[in-house]
Amino acid sequence: MANVSLKNVGWDHFTRDLSDDQAQAAFKRSVSLVAFAISSYCNRQCTYCPNSIADRKSTQNLMSDDLFFNILRQLSRIDYEGEINITRYNEPLADKEYALSRLRDIRVFLPKARICIFTNGDYMDRAYLDDLARVGVTSIMATVHAGPGGQTDIESLIKEQDRRLKELDLPFAFEGSVAEKFRLATTTHPKGLHLTVAAHDFYRGAEKGNVWAFDRGGALDIPKKFRRTHPCMVQFSELNVEWDGSIMPCCQIQNEVFDHDKYVMGKLDGDSNIFQAWMNASFIAWRIKMFSFEQKDAPCTTCSYGMMMTGVDELAASVKNFRQVLFQATGAKQSA
Repeated sequence: MANVSLKNVGWDHFTRDLSDDQAQAAFKRSVSLVAFAISSYCNRQCTYCPNSIADRKSTQNLMSDDLFFNILRQLSRIDYEGEINITRYNEPLADKEYALSRLRDIRVFLPKARICIFTNGDYMDRAYLDDLARVGVTSIMATVHAGPGGQTDIESLIKEQDRRLKELDLPFAFEGSVAEKFRLATTTHPKGLHLTVAAHDFYRGAEKGNVWAFDRGGALDIPKKFRRTHPCMVQFSELNVEWDGSIMPCCQIQNEVFDHDKYVMGKLDGDSNIFQAWMNASFIAWRIKMFSFEQKDAPCTTCSYGMMMTGVDELAASVKNFRQVLFQATGAKQSA
């Protein structure tokens, strides 16, 4: 997740028709995570993922060269040094040569960026891990999604985790246990890549009515008593782009499970200005809606992602100030 902070929130986030230089400056100041799917394919259809509804297993779509290099060129122009994530409901390591090629290009264009990969780890053996370290990947989160026979109980997941750790042949430190229904294994590759191999019972917490897994914008039938009133800071710090250029408001929403591009903020191509796209009217309206302490409407009603857990008093004062001025300017009725 991006660095969630109040310090970079400014009036430009709520202002339409910024100049190119102003939009670029706002993006550079604010965005600490750029996530774009280099491909669409995933080899799994986990019940706690929108890919159990939308078919991403039958075909493989690749992000076009024009779009990919357009994004990199513009990020290079601002000397971007935040996080790059090549995962959005895809398995980025499924095609080894393609993935390594894309990662090399990212490192060339963005030498200061942190390149992070979220993967199911199904394709990653020690040789592949060594290659990923060599091309400059900063960190990998590899999550075990099924045991040796396809089971999803925590004992089976940890058994599969142990098999993978043995194959990777690195010294791991552990956190969690069967009783806690998760276990994380962490290590640092000799070339500096930080690796976590995770085993999670995604349905832990069901007895309390709040399953640990996200319901992904309400798309999944996952019990959630939680109702969000807290502001969401993600729209100030992240850019999320699908393989086809669709810009999504955050990582929680997978476009294909909603009708008619319902939550798409815009669409990039090989000529798009990514900074202006991030500051477009749809994004501004979304930010205004989410920067409040009101109960959130769909698709954010049960989401706990992107919440500031410290400095809540400062956040409340900032929200009140921004919304007073915004609603005075528009003449709309003010709310919390």
